[in-house]
Amino acid sequence: MAISFGTKHYVEKETFALKVTDFEHEGIFGRYYFDTSNEVGHEPSSSQREEKTKEASSEKSHNVDHHLSIRTNYAQCRDPLSNEMQQWLGIGLHSIYDGKAAIKKYGRPAVRLVVVLDVSGSMDLTLEGGEGVGTQSKIVVAKQSLLSMLKNLKDNDWLSIITFDEHAHLIHPLTQWKHTNAESLKQQIASIKAEGGTDLSVAFRAAGAVLREELKKNQTTETPTHAENRILFFTDMQPTRGELSEGGLFALASGCSEEHIYTTFVGVGQDFGTDLTQHITTNLRGGQYMTIQNAHEFEELMTENFDYSVFPIAFDLVCEIGDGCAFEIEHVYGTREPSGSTLMSVKTLFPSHVNEDGITKGCMILLKLKPNKNALSKGDKTTDVLKLKWSYESAISGKSYSETTVATFGEHDSEKEYFQTTGVHKAIVLTKYVNLCRALVSKYTFDFSLGIPDSVKTDKQKIVNPNHKTNTGEKLQSPLEAAETFSDHYKNMSDILRDASMKEELVVLDKIISHLKKKQKN
Repeated sequence: MAISFGTKHYVEKETFALKVTDFEHEGIFGRYYFDTSNEVGHEPSSSQREEKTKEASSEKSHNVDHHLSIRTNYAQCRDPLSNEMQQWLGIGLHSIYDGKAAIKKYGRPAVRLVVVLDVSGSMDLTLEGGEGVGTQSKIVVAKQSLLSMLKNLKDNDWLSIITFDEHAHLIHPLTQWKHTNAESLKQQIASIKAEGGTDLSVAFRAAGAVLREELKKNQTTETPTHAENRILFFTDMQPTRGELSEGGLFALASGCSEEHIYTTFVGVGQDFGTDLTQHITTNLRGGQYMTIQNAHEFEELMTENFDYSVFPIAFDLVCEIGDGCAFEIEHVYGTREPSGSTLMSVKTLFPSHVNEDGITKGCMILLKLKPNKNALSKGDKTTDVLKLKWSYESAISGKSYSETTVATFGEHDSEKEYFQTTGVHKAIVLTKYVNLCRALVSKYTFDFSLGIPDSVKTDKQKIVNPNHKTNTGEKLQSPLEAAETFSDHYKNMSDILRDASMKEELVVLDKIISHLKKKQKN
């Protein structure tokens, strides 16, 4: 089960251009697979995993409507800088619609889809190919990906295509796919050219009008059909906060969401920025946001990830902390910071990709724990980590659900590291990576005795002389020492977790280390 996310756009940036906001826990979690069900040391063989998947599938079939679940994973491990033992809880969010096999089994709802494509002059600029492919113009890549997307449409889906520059142009009216002349449509797509300026609001109004008209027609028929209504909006322009105001792009999208018309925004070679992406994911019901930086990512969105992008499965997921627990929350990673007893609040959730080993992509929320002193003072010896009260509205049925999950763990040697699953282990390593990079970019002054900072919310941290000493008389370590120490730790963890893709993050670390070495010489 996934929250919308961007891509690793910071990898291509020069070190001096990196910002704290380039490193987001939500974004990095969204790119990796987390095994939250198989305990470390007890991973099943291929045949056992296949049998387990069949059993889970059979069990799920009896409860299709109540389709979300939470898995909790406990861990205790040492900070790579301070060596302090820390305690963590991973929360795996899962859905019966995760993975292509599940969507095939339970069925994807029909969708009325309006694709809105920016064809302004800047779309003639190049976009990296990715995966060994050469560069092509954004408009060429967009057209190729649109053609690939057509293969994913079902007979009961509906499609309309609108292009826009300063004006909106209806290239293909909203038509049910089984009644569409596919060859004629392909020729229309091939003839699209990029030229002119950009007016985002004009384009969005046109898309909203297309779906509103169809909804009115549907309501007056004797047998109205149910379908998801979604606008898939592509632009290479970076919107400003002005688009949040009345009449702006995101204000229009918010109005559409009240009519059950939802929007996926895709930045083509352009990131929308932290404020706007957070608005989409936390305030816009049914909203989704992604950034594509190369042709491979564009193609993947329109093919491999298409089914995961066109229908939400849950709205307004809220998770609260129960009373009387042995632990409290110190920090939350992978969603917004908690407010009071509310651990997390997610506006919209979508299905997630599942790999060939049955492991889900981007399903993790991570909590850093601290002992509840009140519980300890009362002599409470409970093994409960946390009581989690969670509720949500099904986007499929419209029904509301609420449950309580109690996370427990057994006795563990307080001096030894322990990871219940590789999923929580990976989430901790990636969290430390993000926290360290944010600290390095913000020119944070490191004190190894304090470990990697839990959060750095600004890139204007006070810079202190590295020869300054702590209140314990210890010399503060340099950012270079911190980066090199963690780099060795990260490489080791990548090998232990057997995830080669994790080493892609080392590209950024290596850039930062190289930059720090040059600064040290000057």
